[in-house]
Amino acid sequence: MDDLPLNQTGDALRLLFSFSEAIERQRRALAGRNWSDLNESIKELQLAMQAMASFPGGSDGIRSQLSTAQAKDRQKADELIEKVISDRRSSSELIRLHLQRLHALQAMTSIDPEISTYGESGAKQGTATRLSTWV
Repeated sequence: MDDLPLNQTGDALRLLFSFSEAIERQRRALAGRNWSDLNESIKELQLAMQAMASFPGGSDGIRSQLSTAQAKDRQKADELIEKVISDRRSSSELIRLHLQRLHALQAMTSIDPEISTYGESGAKQGTATRLSTWV
């Protein structure tokens, strides 16, 4: 993105690029279950969103600048927007899957130990309603 012009359109593209990079980092962190990197990506997202909000006119100002940009800059903006949309969808799906996994783990750990299928020694303790010990 170093070849961006140094004008309002360039500033808008730089903001869009920063936001795109933060979303991509969030997706990579979620995919890799890298929770410390996820925490950092959230901070990056917040900074990118604050920068976009402080742009003259906010997100509407960015849209306005990008809609009047030259064809080359508009094409870069469109590519970044498509990348943001794709990475955001992936991140949303990963978040949904991680939440499902978390809920399953919470359900497993909330089972009363007296009725669990197997004890610490591995011996069967009693009748239980657990379907699997592999989840």
